[in-house]
Amino acid sequence: MLFLFRVAAWSMIVIVLNACGRPPAPPVPEFEPELPTVTHEDADLMAQWREIPKAGHKHMDIQQALSITGAMARSGPEGLTPLFDVLAGADEDPVSKMLAVICLTPHFNESWLPRLTPLMTPENDPVTRGCAIHLASTYHSDEAFRQIKKYLTDDNTHVQKVAMLTLLRYGDLDALKETIAYWKGPDISSHDRNEIILAFPDAQAAEHLWLFEEAACGEGLDSPARKRAIQLLGALSDMDVLEELTTCLEKETDDELRGLLRFAIDAIRGRAKSLSENQTRAGRDQQDIS
Repeated sequence: MLFLFRVAAWSMIVIVLNACGRPPAPPVPEFEPELPTVTHEDADLMAQWREIPKAGHKHMDIQQALSITGAMARSGPEGLTPLFDVLAGADEDPVSKMLAVICLTPHFNESWLPRLTPLMTPENDPVTRGCAIHLASTYHSDEAFRQIKKYLTDDNTHVQKVAMLTLLRYGDLDALKETIAYWKGPDISSHDRNEIILAFPDAQAAEHLWLFEEAACGEGLDSPARKRAIQLLGALSDMDVLEELTTCLEKETDDELRGLLRFAIDAIRGRAKSLSENQTRAGRDQQDIS
């Protein structure tokens, strides 16, 4: 159970890592460090919360942090002010800021936007700005959208990228245009490609299937991004991509991805066969009418 929770928690961390500007993590050590012992019996809940990020972003007990945050929230919205202070603190480390975003997300409401808006401005460090933009994006409102869109052309490339990916999830056409240009540019990393594939809205996917064709068998891309690309191609693409997917299948070694590739190939062939049969049937019906 602990292992499954850590897998789910790590998925959440990956998203926030991109926003909060944490560099890629080093390889996981073979041993697991001893986690801080935290109980709710102590009076100072915030002191307990601060012990958790000391274990590092791969080993901190997120479930415990969320539990402590829930206890803090029972005193009212102001009970979570210390977490905002962590987010705003110039001397706070990125892991603590990241955990603050994770813990504040379930409690977020529109009244918090005025507290986040000042943290997005250039006077703050890029980590704080990215975290604030990410947290604001969890509340889907016109005001949050307006505040975030200011930074789509920000001078800081990290902040600009966070705003771009956030707005992409909104389906914003300006963010979509910037995303396509960034994908084609020389400076994009595999990590950024992963984020784009996972953030790309379903409603826009059919018009940009070439992007998912590149990602489906893309070297350096993570499994979740490749899975989504393969699934979308299987659902939306036509016979033009069949040769590429077949070649990918021949080279693939991951059993789960091989299964998805086979399913996508069969789905594409099935649609093509159905379309051909319908066209033949329609031609015969037309001849009968004539």
